[in-house]
Amino acid sequence: MCLNVCVSADEVVLKPADGMIKAAQNDLAKYEKQAKGIAPGNKNSVNRITRFLPMIKGRLASSKNKTDPSWVQTNKRLEVLIATLAALKDGKKAPAAKVKDVQKKGSSNMTDPEIAKKYNADYNALRNELKPLRGPDYANAATVSKYQARFVTLNKLVNSYKDPTLPYAVQSKKYVAALEKWFNNYVNKYKSAGTSKPTAKTTAKPADASAPLDYMNKRALMFFEKDYDRYAVNFKTVDPTKVDQLTGNIKALETRYSKFTATNHAKVIDARKRLDALKKKLDDPSVAAAVAKNKAEAERLSKIVKLDYRQSSALASGVGRVKSVGEDLEKYKKVTVLKDAPKPGLSLIRELDIILKRMKDDGVPEDNETYIETK
Repeated sequence: MCLNVCVSADEVVLKPADGMIKAAQNDLAKYEKQAKGIAPGNKNSVNRITRFLPMIKGRLASSKNKTDPSWVQTNKRLEVLIATLAALKDGKKAPAAKVKDVQKKGSSNMTDPEIAKKYNADYNALRNELKPLRGPDYANAATVSKYQARFVTLNKLVNSYKDPTLPYAVQSKKYVAALEKWFNNYVNKYKSAGTSKPTAKTTAKPADASAPLDYMNKRALMFFEKDYDRYAVNFKTVDPTKVDQLTGNIKALETRYSKFTATNHAKVIDARKRLDALKKKLDDPSVAAAVAKNKAEAERLSKIVKLDYRQSSALASGVGRVKSVGEDLEKYKKVTVLKDAPKPGLSLIRELDIILKRMKDDGVPEDNETYIETK
C-alpha cells in the first residue's frame, strides 16, 4: 500500500544546498520506504520510525539555507511523513497530502522548485556579468538595452510561481528588484553625467574640476598617491649616485599618471604639478655635473685598478668612499702585481686594501700612500 509519502517518479528531489539537508533527505528516503508497509493501527512500527524524526528536524534546524528550495521541499516531506505516521497510529488511512503539493506548476509549465532552481542560475549569472561594468558602460545604449531585456525575462520568471507566498518565491522577487534598482541607478547617474564616449558628431567637454572623480580615476589616483609617497622621500636630497634609480621612479609615476582620464580635475592637476616638481629636482644642473664627475672618476679607476666599469663606478661613489685614489697607483709600475688580482668574492674595498699593502711591501713611500675611508 503506497501512502504517497515518498517522492514519486515524476517528482525530482532537489539538489541539497548543504550537508544537513542532504543527510535529512537520506533519512527521509529510508523512513518513507519503511512507512509504505505499515498497516493502519500498527503502533509499534509507527513508534519505531517516529523516534527518529527529531533527528531529522535537528538536521534541518542546523541548516543555514532555510530559504533554499531543497530545504523547503525536504521540510515538506518531513511534515507529510509526520502526518502519515500520526494517521496510521490512529488506525486511519494516510492523509492525501503529498510532497507534490509544493511543486505546483507555474505559468512556465515548471514546478515552483524548478522555477527557483532556474532563478538561482539566471540571477547569479546576471549579477556576475554586471560586476565588471564601469561608468561608461552604463551610458552605452546597447549595453543598457541588453541588460534591461535580461531583467524583463528574470522578472517574468519570478512572477510565475504558482504559490507566490513560498519563502523562496518572496525572496527571489526581492533580490531581483534590488539588483534592478541598483542597475537603473547607475544608468541614470551616468546618463545624466554625460559620461558616454563622444561620437564623431559630438565634442567631448572637459570634466568639471570640482566634480567627484569617477571610479576609474579614483582608482588611478589611489595608486598614484601610493607610489608618490614611496618615491618622494628619495628626492629630498638627490644623490648623484642614484640617478638611475630616481629616473626609474619618475618613469613609474608617469605610468601611473597616464591612467588618468579626468586630466582637468583639480586633484589630477595637483598630481601633475608634484610629478613635475620631482622631475625638476632630477634635472638640476648640479646633479648633472655630479653625475658627470662620478662617471669620469669611474672611467679613470677602471684603467688603473683593472676593474670593469661597473665595479669602478661603485668604488668611486658607493658604500666605501675613496678619498684619494690614483696618484700612487699610477706611480706603481709593477703591472704584474696589479694583474695578480685578489680572490673572487671579496668586497671592492678589501681588494684595494690588498693592492695597497702590496704597494707598501714593494717600497712605495708611506707619505704618498692611498687611503680609504669607509662609512
